[in-house]
Amino acid sequence: AVRSVRWTLVLLGFSILWILPELVVMAFHSEPHETAGFSRPVQAQPRQRIVWMLFDEASFDQIFDHRQAGIALPHFDTLARTSVYFSDVQPAGYFTEKVIPSLLQGEIVTQEESDLEGRLYVKTTEHRSWRLYPDEQSLFAEAQREGWTTGVVGWFNPYCRIFARELDDCSWVLTTSLPGRYAPTQTAWHNAAAPLGRGFLRLIGMPAPARTSPWKMHTEDYEATLARARTEIAGDRIGFLFIHLPVPHPGGIYDRKTHQIGVEGGYLDNLVLADETLGKLLEEIQKSALGSRTTVIVSSDHSWRVAMWRPTGDWTAEDTRASGGRFDPRPVLMVHFPEQEQGATISSAFPLIEMHGMIEEMLAGRMGDPAALGTWTADHH
Repeated sequence: AVRSVRWTLVLLGFSILWILPELVVMAFHSEPHETAGFSRPVQAQPRQRIVWMLFDEASFDQIFDHRQAGIALPHFDTLARTSVYFSDVQPAGYFTEKVIPSLLQGEIVTQEESDLEGRLYVKTTEHRSWRLYPDEQSLFAEAQREGWTTGVVGWFNPYCRIFARELDDCSWVLTTSLPGRYAPTQTAWHNAAAPLGRGFLRLIGMPAPARTSPWKMHTEDYEATLARARTEIAGDRIGFLFIHLPVPHPGGIYDRKTHQIGVEGGYLDNLVLADETLGKLLEEIQKSALGSRTTVIVSSDHSWRVAMWRPTGDWTAEDTRASGGRFDPRPVLMVHFPEQEQGATISSAFPLIEMHGMIEEMLAGRMGDPAALGTWTADHH
């Protein structure tokens, strides 16, 4: 055993022969910079519209099945009464960065990585070897082939980089903070000296940026996303619009009792904020010129991940009581067609990944009312 360990250590020493060249290449390679947004001219205004709102980490169980006492979600309730409402949605994954590319492309992503150019590579349940993410097969590409204008108001996932070829409008935001005194906006010399502390930075004449609290950064992301979403809806230039909202995703940024935003809260506070956000966006849709011709899809990427958040500082005593220590995996899914007044419930198990096929039918003009959706669901399940 000792001899084996010695030889193993000797062989590991030779790793420097390929590690060092890789580090040199990476050091001299300019990293791709994220595109915060772009807008391209469109040839014609759309005659109808699909607005897909994804509420990150919205739990069907907490919104509908086991809502906590004192939690009012009037906009989710009203929409459910006048929509096709799925009560048993099966998740497509656990992590946002995998679920949303899965839904957009129609295959469940199991692994992902990016190269030095910022290109996304994935493995899926259908393709088990690494390949370039097929953005040309995404719902955005399909929409363009069907003559729709396309747009994203995004958070977290770098939509404007991944889907740059398939979007007419795109905006993306993710405020991040690095540990210590590092800062992406500072020079390399500043970040090299950052571990030595604030005092040393001041001594050599360099500013020491103050840390921004996580809930303040989350608040900035939420407010920027909401403002951009309202602008896109009111503009009436995008036919297929995807909006990825950073609520009710923890940590809490809202106080539902005082209606103050930008303060520490819990999951239930963010859930109330998500309901108020839904109300604002639905009101914006109703006021728009395309309001009476808009199909609204409300979904979530995954449910409230209790086990993931319980060990963190974002977890509260109220979260413990609300969750009961259990994880209900069901995401949210509702579809409201133009002028729909009567609701319908689909109680059979519905894999969330099937959203891809459902939206393809809408884009192709083969699904425009609750009856067509009900028939399609029955045929597929």
